Amino acid sequence: MNIFTAKKYETQIKSIITTSEIYSLEEISEITRLDLHEVINLVEKMIKKGNNSNWEFLLFKNAHIDYRSNQLILDETKKNGIGKKFGKMTMSLLDKFTPKEEVVKQEWKCLYCNSTNAPEEYKCNSCGAEKE
Repeated sequence: MNIFTAKKYETQIKSIITTSEIYSLEEISEITRLDLHEVINLVEKMIKKGNNSNWEFLLFKNAHIDYRSNQLILDETKKNGIGKKFGKMTMSLLDKFTPKEEVVKQEWKCLYCNSTNAPEEYKCNSCGAEKE
């Protein structure tokens, strides 16, 4: 297996684990059509990358494989928190780039005669005093 296909299968395995929440390595091997040993090798590499603080594989930090049942066991804090972090990040990005509401200029009151005037006028309608 070369580097490009390994990368492709790593992203497939990562998406299977995160979206479908399938942790059985046998099921993952059926979905990806790889041998069980190849899936185990790829998952072990992903765990090593996660322990090396690679952002892409942060989900696999402190994870381990149960070889008796061929199950991937993730760290509970990473498993539950990673989706929430991405959700918060996307919401904060959406908040930054949402269109701003147009601020409506308010009417102003003349200091001398206490009459209200339109926001675009600079002189009072009744006494002619300038807006301050």
